[in-house]
Amino acid sequence: MMSTPRQIREVMEPIQAVVFDKDGTLIDLNARWAPYFNRFIDDLARSLGDPAAAPKLKHLLGIEARLLLPDSVAAVETEQRMAERIVAELAPRGHDAEAAMRAIDDVDCMDHLGPLQPIGPVTAALESLANSGYLLGVATSDERANSVRELAELGIDQLIGWLRCGDDDGPVKPDGQVLVGLARHFDCPVDTLLFVGDSEQDMATARASGSKFVVRCDPAAPPGWVDQADGAIADIGELLDDQPGDTRVRP
Repeated sequence: MMSTPRQIREVMEPIQAVVFDKDGTLIDLNARWAPYFNRFIDDLARSLGDPAAAPKLKHLLGIEARLLLPDSVAAVETEQRMAERIVAELAPRGHDAEAAMRAIDDVDCMDHLGPLQPIGPVTAALESLANSGYLLGVATSDERANSVRELAELGIDQLIGWLRCGDDDGPVKPDGQVLVGLARHFDCPVDTLLFVGDSEQDMATARASGSKFVVRCDPAAPPGWVDQADGAIADIGELLDDQPGDTRVRP
């Protein structure tokens, strides 16, 4: 069940910092990444001389009917972890691990990334949150170079005071230390931090850190675990409180 504005206001009441997952929360995951991963797997299988491996690798990554399944490997894992899983899947097919990793590194499909489609009023919502005094961050499994480029393209890079990426040194999601580190960076108690994401991995990250968690999901098809979150929204614009007379400013 999706949260009412009043329920979201109650979640936001003690919050000082808001951290967002990127893909599936700020931008449309399938529009951006489904074309890329489908082409990546096809090209990889072809380069290995094993085109029959493509369906198995797509199943491994959670690609079904050319779309990424929620919480699939392709949706939530870092590039390094995905590569390791692919190498393990290829081993029984007679592919040497070192050669398979080289083939993965050699495939270049970045020109097959789909359009960068924000989910809802992303730029306006982040500007309003920042103007209200909230500290803002992003925690993603994607690589830093691509994340920095996308945040700039969305026009929100200057609003983000902290960015944690999958190829950074240190912890990655679902390690709660990702958010503990952000709270430390912002010098705010971790229980005044809200993480907004679209996956069970995101929720596990928040729970492990002691932070609040709101799930960004499709109102027509919310995930089965939505009731375990502290709130559920269709897009991050719903975090804003537009009630008359509300002049709260966060520290």
